[in-house]
Amino acid sequence: MRVAFSGDTSVDRELLEDRAVEAGLHIAGSVSRLTSLLVTNDPESSTSKTVKAASYGTPVIDEAAFTQLLRDVAPAPGPGAEASRTAPAAAPVRTTVPAPAPLPDPTPVVQVAAPTLDEA
Repeated sequence: MRVAFSGDTSVDRELLEDRAVEAGLHIAGSVSRLTSLLVTNDPESSTSKTVKAASYGTPVIDEAAFTQLLRDVAPAPGPGAEASRTAPAAAPVRTTVPAPAPLPDPTPVVQVAAPTLDEA
């Protein structure tokens, strides 16, 4: 998920970006169609980021809403990382898939009569 920031923030922007990265988010320096969220304390401003976010339909939230989201989000463990001890691991889902029906043999079957002892 890509997040971009625009305008002044009450908390140091570098700290906000570090928290976002810790939560597994990617920080974008600009807004594009790939941006998932724009964080700004002035959503009505006409900065290029807010204008682009509006044109792409990118959600725009303020800093307070973003910090609340960061509190509520826990990053997924990366490869080789231990699962969180606070949340139980989900049981694996097992499904049974029936075996596919055998395909017909593409080789044509030709029946040949075997010679009898009288014919040999």
